[in-house]
Amino acid sequence: MCGRFATRSKSWPEIFSAMDITAPRDREGEVRANFNLGPMQKTPIIASDGSKIRAVTATWSLIPTWWKQDLGEKKFSTFNAKSETITTTKSFNGPIKSLRWLVPAHAYYEWKREGKVKQGASAIGLNDQSMFAMAGIWTYWKGTYKQKDWEGYSFSILTCKPNPLTADVHHRMPVILHKDTYEDWLHAPVKQALNLTSPYRLRKWRSGKLTAELGNSQRMTKACWHRRQKKSPMMRLGFCSNQYSDASMMVSTRVVKAGSAGSSLPASSVLL
Repeated sequence: MCGRFATRSKSWPEIFSAMDITAPRDREGEVRANFNLGPMQKTPIIASDGSKIRAVTATWSLIPTWWKQDLGEKKFSTFNAKSETITTTKSFNGPIKSLRWLVPAHAYYEWKREGKVKQGASAIGLNDQSMFAMAGIWTYWKGTYKQKDWEGYSFSILTCKPNPLTADVHHRMPVILHKDTYEDWLHAPVKQALNLTSPYRLRKWRSGKLTAELGNSQRMTKACWHRRQKKSPMMRLGFCSNQYSDASMMVSTRVVKAGSAGSSLPASSVLL
């Protein structure tokens, strides 16, 4: 799954340049860096309705178009959509036909479990620390949230089976798209688009354990990554230089002793 991710981007032009895409004319919403983005928070996305591309900020947790009650009454999770069953899932089988998007990110986070206990948070990103795009679907919804008027874009991130690096942490990972597949994902027929939802290849990935700052989704600054900054060759991502045998993976010695991904937790150092 994908329950948290990070983006360093501070402007639309920065995103367009990093993704090597033509800047859409339609843009709405402010772009801000967020190092600890969780469900129900807003982030920039590149959205398509099957023909037109727009750059918008959207709320992470798709609101089905058929939802008519107050948003506060929605109790089911929609921040991830399983790619294997997306065409038969009521909340997702409409948007997957044409309402697809790209979300820019620099890392995503997972908490490893042993039984029911979360053992630590890992950040996973590309070797060169560059931006990548996750695949998903979106809707535009108008209604109320906690009895107040609410309207806007919302989205889900597609997930797939993990690649070898992430399999040790979680049994799912977000669908990551190669740049030469962006156009197909946004505009191709559903069957062709879903052929792109395989695990991203391992050799370009890094994984690193992070600190307890990440445990609180209200903490969105670089403190989530920079606890080990002076010792890390990947300062912006907070990774340390201890290597596994695969040169594509860099793993720090900092681990979060877990109770919950949604609370601030004490951290302790362990040697991997």
